[in-house]
Amino acid sequence: MDTFIFVCISDTQSRTMVDLQELPLTGYRDHAIKMLQKHASAVAVEVWQGEKVIDTVKRDDHILGRD
Repeated sequence: MDTFIFVCISDTQSRTMVDLQELPLTGYRDHAIKMLQKHASAVAVEVWQGEKVIDTVKRDDHILGRD
């Protein structure tokens, strides 16, 4: 299990929500998509591991509600 920090980002580039999770490496994208589903103001979720952004999951890249 790895520790990830998920940061919701609004359309004004404000950080609106932070979530810390321990997940398998293969599970972080699914969690980021679930955050986009729950937080309508977020246009993207940055995924941090340690001090590095390892991925940015954008709302436009996914058909939410079908995953």
